[in-house]
Amino acid sequence: MMAETHFTMPTRLVRIRWEDASSQESGGWTPWEEIQASGPALIQSVGFVAKETEKFIVLVASICEEDGSSGGDVCVPKAYIVELEELTP
Repeated sequence: MMAETHFTMPTRLVRIRWEDASSQESGGWTPWEEIQASGPALIQSVGFVAKETEKFIVLVASICEEDGSSGGDVCVPKAYIVELEELTP
């Protein structure tokens, strides 16, 4: 008989602002001025903290309370994070 596993919902909810790579690539030639004006994209992500280490944080947007299956995950290197805000779940 298999032991029943119990999933405990994470309680830490955060919003992070982080820089991601970007590209001006549109499938054709891009004027040099547009390429020189480019920079990283500023992204905002909100989610429950699934894992955190010294190097990265993993957020998930949706979690099944019964078994912990999740969707909408993103793993962001901490070096990319410019702001982290704790939210109230």
